[in-house]
Amino acid sequence: MPNVTLALDDALLQAARRYAQEHDTSLNELIRQQLQQVVAPAQPGWFDDLCGHVAQCGGSSAATAGQWTRDELHERGA
Repeated sequence: MPNVTLALDDALLQAARRYAQEHDTSLNELIRQQLQQVVAPAQPGWFDDLCGHVAQCGGSSAATAGQWTRDELHERGA
């Protein structure tokens, strides 16, 4: 894997190191993950897949008769 040299100001570098440490990762891994999110192509067809799954669920807000009251929404099972 090739190495890359970055120029960062001191404050940004220190903040990034703290963030990485607080999230139990390395600065190298943090930068790699962020770059992957920025440049990775979106999965083709992901939205169509989502819509297909939603359609299979069969749920609909139109199926409810009327609106719920505030009390009904906040009822808790005994």
